[in-house]
Amino acid sequence: MPEGSSSSTIAVWIDPAQSALIREVTDAARARIVAAGTFARGQAGAVAAGFNAASADDLRSLVSTSTADALLIAAAGDFGSRAEDLRALASARTRGTKIFVLDPIPQSIFDLTHLWRTESSPSGDDAPSSDRQTVLAGLDRSVRLLGLPTRSRSFIDAAEPLAAFGKPRTASVRCTAPMGLVSLGSRLVAAFDLLLAIFPGFEHPSWIDASRSVPGSTSAAARASTLPESLRGVDGDVVALVRFADARASTIHASDRAGNYEFDLHLLSSQGEFRINDRGFVWNAPDGTLRASHDAGKLSMAELLGAELRSCLQLETSTPAIIDRALASAQTALLSAKTGQPESPATVLEMARRLDS
Repeated sequence: MPEGSSSSTIAVWIDPAQSALIREVTDAARARIVAAGTFARGQAGAVAAGFNAASADDLRSLVSTSTADALLIAAAGDFGSRAEDLRALASARTRGTKIFVLDPIPQSIFDLTHLWRTESSPSGDDAPSSDRQTVLAGLDRSVRLLGLPTRSRSFIDAAEPLAAFGKPRTASVRCTAPMGLVSLGSRLVAAFDLLLAIFPGFEHPSWIDASRSVPGSTSAAARASTLPESLRGVDGDVVALVRFADARASTIHASDRAGNYEFDLHLLSSQGEFRINDRGFVWNAPDGTLRASHDAGKLSMAELLGAELRSCLQLETSTPAIIDRALASAQTALLSAKTGQPESPATVLEMARRLDS
């Protein structure tokens, strides 16, 4: 970091395999790591030493007590699935600490419905119901998931020509990442968040027909081995056909084993073909004539995430994307991959509403 440059302080929680990436991301964001920890047993000290930072051995404690300007949770594990986790997040919000994640938190529509948005306080105190509800109000919106294509520079730059392009009739969405850096769950949520942004007018798709391929196995049993109650711990590739009520359709391809961190959106409408990725966009008319284009150049994964993190750190307040609809669709895709049948997000949401009722 150049001498004299202002910087924010940040505490990080990572998988050791993410060390190099997180160093590059925080350097690009001009953020100084002051504390670091990991779920990897016995490695917290080594991880922290690699950043010349204080060592943390408990994520909940780090979130509850860190005095850094921000927290970056790069490997969430099962954090966010217990009341104690929400208590820690509420404490961080009260202190004005910004929370950034590479894994979506919460990682389950069931947790979102019955824990994050419950009318009961996670603190278990005797405060009036209205006060307890205030503790959790908008808590899921206090956590910003980094790496959503809808927040990318190229997607923002394409807003005006996209509006002129009109209503797409079909789409193809691809969101991928190299092994060990971000989760398949994050790529699934990113893909559905992007799809729902360019297919407005419906709360959810009508149905999703998906298949999951697990690294090292092609058996049906292996593909269905992970229960769809959560995005947690799911890896490999997911390919899905997504259909909306007006017969518009899209394919989704998400992977955490692709070798490249990128997104690609391909749209067709009466106005031709529109493609957007991290490098820019191109719009061609139906006869092939170039209507508009922009080449932003290729940036690395660390540069993309670092630029987004730096932008958020510079803002007085950061407005996280609301991922609940994308989360419901991502879990529906996993359910379809398990059952081998098309499934509806409406059914998954109804299951969540009825759970423990």
